[in-house]
Amino acid sequence: LEFKGHLFSVHSSGYSAHVNNRKVSVPYDKKFENGDRVAIRNNGQLVITLYSQGRDPSAELTARTMSGGRWINVAIKLHGSCASVTEGLCGVWNGNVADDLFKDSPNDNAEKFKDYDESCPPPPAPYDPCDNIGPLRKAKALAICQKLTEPPFSACNNVVPVGDTNGGFINTCMTEICQCHLDKSCACPEFDMYAEECINSGVDLSY
Repeated sequence: LEFKGHLFSVHSSGYSAHVNNRKVSVPYDKKFENGDRVAIRNNGQLVITLYSQGRDPSAELTARTMSGGRWINVAIKLHGSCASVTEGLCGVWNGNVADDLFKDSPNDNAEKFKDYDESCPPPPAPYDPCDNIGPLRKAKALAICQKLTEPPFSACNNVVPVGDTNGGFINTCMTEICQCHLDKSCACPEFDMYAEECINSGVDLSY
């Protein structure tokens, strides 16, 4: 998050918060003379929140470690005043989910928003770690991730689709499990994201 000349970020190395590329202790608060504020909290996941111009909040970035801490998944929430004037890797905020991906392709979408670098080659095809562990272990990964179709998550399946092996939450969950050599705990961030999406859609899972 860049705001008023400062860079607030989360680093996968040590799952730590940084301000202007320097590690800071959490909880962290940066207050500005006009009342604007940036807060960083750790409630099991690192959250960077911007409070600006009376908006509560203006922007909120939530970071979760994935694949046993090898990389970070980030979710972004924006104030409603940002609608129709916001676009990027997370899509175009215009109420039309069909145009969130440029050319309907994750790779083409990334190409559109990358910083210019003439030496940067085209991205390779997406890597699927489940292709390299054999059919039996892949079936075990699917069985773990299909818990999303069972209680308490099943109460939300008609509201927020879980997807399948080709896409959606189950596909992403399987990628995590296969990457972690079938460690069940690696499914927890994906289960957590599904529960959060359900709650945001009005379904209380008591999860």
